[in-house]
Amino acid sequence: MEIRLIRHGKPQFWENYEPFTVLSGDEVGIALADYKKSGILPDSNPPKRSVDAAKGVGVAYCSGLRRTVETASALGVQSQLIHNPMFVEPQVPYGFWKKTRLPLALWFVISKIGWFFGYSINCESAEKAKARAENAAAFLINSAKQYGTVLLVGHSSMNNMIFRALQKHKWKASSPFFDGNFWGCNILKPMRK
Repeated sequence: MEIRLIRHGKPQFWENYEPFTVLSGDEVGIALADYKKSGILPDSNPPKRSVDAAKGVGVAYCSGLRRTVETASALGVQSQLIHNPMFVEPQVPYGFWKKTRLPLALWFVISKIGWFFGYSINCESAEKAKARAENAAAFLINSAKQYGTVLLVGHSSMNNMIFRALQKHKWKASSPFFDGNFWGCNILKPMRK
């Protein structure tokens, strides 16, 4: 049994927005909506390790967001790709400090820190996202029992939370460090008793 977690390729979003694009608090919501709709860059090519990890799986899942569907296609996923919103990236809070203008990267950092400390305006709370990740890990474990090898093409934050939840369920990663880079690949197997 194996569970393979792969992050999507680099989104087209980054063609229109640079990390230092200055936006008001009002504009951050628009940027987040653009990110949610974004596919991957046409020249965003998967590394061999991720392509290899996408081979020979019994079942493949993704969040259903365009960038995960396109990533699965670029990886050459051969099995049926099942879309499940359980795997969607938790969105960061936005809609505060409406007239303040800051670089997009700084908005993301402030929002993510606030989110971890319980601030969840216009988004799912960190507590609910963590519970969803726990449910997703249990779902993937059951899928691995049924199909042997399971692939999830997902998102950095959610994959990371699922990665940690799987470790709590005594699944061991091929690397102790989570790879959250674009196309990042994490492979986990149950620990032997």
